[in-house]
Amino acid sequence: MTRRTVPTEIKKLTGNRSKKPLNKAEPKPTLAAAPPPPPDYLDEVGAAEWNRLARPLWLNALLGAEDVVVFAAYCEAFSDWQRYNEMIAEQGRRERAARDAKMAFDFKGGAMESDFGGMVIATTNGNWVQNPVMGLRNVARRECIKFGTELGLTPCSRSKINVPRGSNLPGAEAPRAAASGADFLNRGPRDNVVPLKA
Repeated sequence: MTRRTVPTEIKKLTGNRSKKPLNKAEPKPTLAAAPPPPPDYLDEVGAAEWNRLARPLWLNALLGAEDVVVFAAYCEAFSDWQRYNEMIAEQGRRERAARDAKMAFDFKGGAMESDFGGMVIATTNGNWVQNPVMGLRNVARRECIKFGTELGLTPCSRSKINVPRGSNLPGAEAPRAAASGADFLNRGPRDNVVPLKA
């Protein structure tokens, strides 16, 4: 397995531990004067997640024009994950209602079945198996974490970043103080944004 390439900006922020020469010609993200809006193809949940995180990512130069597809993929995976969670919960509610209705008429003193909340389902033969939606949910969750790691949205990936804090107003000349990884998603406006030409 080959080691993943680390972007030059991340190497700078983490102190270039490998001490290898940095790529001085690495392309820089194209930053607009404001965070990009969510793409039209995102559903309501994906668009809400985009709106929640777009500004912090943009403030840290992690959401330029070139990064929209990766961030949109993260938002789609997040939306899928939430949809599958709701499907599992709804199936659990239906099973509980069906069981309670049956128990009201057929209860003969036996123990109630365990409540798995939709995580397992009964086959036509009466056997318990994992709900197939659980597999879909787990894949969506893994994809969400994978794309989130690429964008610095996980605690582990964020702990390796040390970004300078911007001033309160774009273009203001203020001293830049170092910010820890804990401040990564809580920064103020960028002070080096270059508006894109129309």
